[in-house]
Amino acid sequence: MKKIMFVIRDGFDAKFICTKLNYDKKKYQVFYVIESGTAARRKKARRMIQKRKNICAVFLDLCCLYLYDKIMLGKMKKLCGKQEYPAGMSHEKILDVNEKKCLDICRRISPDIVMIYGSGILNSRTIRSFGGEIYNIHSSMLPYYRNVHSDFWAYMNDDYDKIGITIFKLARGIDTGSIAMQMPCGLSKEAGLAEHKVRNLNHITELVPRFWDDYFENRVSLAVQDEREGSAATTPGISDFIRFIRKRRMK
Repeated sequence: MKKIMFVIRDGFDAKFICTKLNYDKKKYQVFYVIESGTAARRKKARRMIQKRKNICAVFLDLCCLYLYDKIMLGKMKKLCGKQEYPAGMSHEKILDVNEKKCLDICRRISPDIVMIYGSGILNSRTIRSFGGEIYNIHSSMLPYYRNVHSDFWAYMNDDYDKIGITIFKLARGIDTGSIAMQMPCGLSKEAGLAEHKVRNLNHITELVPRFWDDYFENRVSLAVQDEREGSAATTPGISDFIRFIRKRRMK
């Protein structure tokens, strides 16, 4: 039986995916590593302060980001209900994907493949320690809107065809690896961002088992990203959230 280690950030998305993911349990043994995200959020705040050099401005941006996350969470719960992890799920909890505990779990499991969704950025030591191949799941049609909050920026820029799911092989750089699978969200511009997010989560639960089948049967064909088309997303600030609220009111 093939062993899969799935590292995923704790929260609504993780609970939805772990509950809905439908794979052949006779073929695959999936062990979930649930990252709390606390350490990653602290690192992010430090990076924002170092970049902006203005603690008050960063504090306002972080408050807006917190409110935005709460608004999206409330809307997603209305669309598909409260989510909980399934009973009997094989898992362990960690604070950060780069901590020693995570590496020890990987050595103990000895997975055939590692999947990542929503975790902190893996450092070079972690990538080397994991060994083998690592695949990441990203919420945009790469190479467009790399980095965090990709669906937010695609939505804000009316690039609805760029919202979707990409499974790609982890490489150096942010979301630059070769693409294994993609699926566009496929909703119209009339749909709200929360609806796009929920559709993307459903697409993850569809794509991932298909990817595992293709991967273990040597059917994966990787496509190199076109760097000429590549674009990077950034963390939204208070002015961006004001624009977001205005955009929602116009609909």
